[in-house]
Amino acid sequence: MKVVYLDTNLYISMIKYNDDYYSAMQKIISQAHLHFVTSTITLVELSSVLSREFDDLQLNHLFDGLQIDDEIKDKTEIILFIIDYLISKTRTTIIPDPQIELLNYFTHKFMISPIYKIALLESSKIKLRTLDLIHFGYSFHLNTIQRNRVDYILSGDNNFITSGRSYIGTKDFTFIDPETIISLECS
Repeated sequence: MKVVYLDTNLYISMIKYNDDYYSAMQKIISQAHLHFVTSTITLVELSSVLSREFDDLQLNHLFDGLQIDDEIKDKTEIILFIIDYLISKTRTTIIPDPQIELLNYFTHKFMISPIYKIALLESSKIKLRTLDLIHFGYSFHLNTIQRNRVDYILSGDNNFITSGRSYIGTKDFTFIDPETIISLECS
């Protein structure tokens, strides 16, 4: 079983027929030996992206054959329904947020999420945008602190992949794009 941390952009690609990674993601998520994980920040990012793009998305194909409760009428509920659909379709495990811990930072002491602590302390080594740095923090935390294995961080974002591959820290996981994981893991 290979563990794959799934980035937000690939969830979005699964509901856009015209997305470059739509077909690739259908193939990737059909692989029984791949176990997908993601973080709570992904759920927030999904909600944000879906809220901004809601009116432009063609979502009818998601609802074909589904019984949608008549109560689901407002935009927020539909967005949460779509997120639930994506998490279920990919069989994704949501990584729980760890307990906050104390950080001694020069003259200050404060409580911080270990994920944000990793992001704060590793940011000069990996050069990622803020949300990508937090995704990295979750994967790093899983591998080094919780001792759970993440084999791949899967993303369609070339900047994220390139920056991640150049990281001078742990090499316990590989930053990878959909085409590469297909060539390595899909028979």
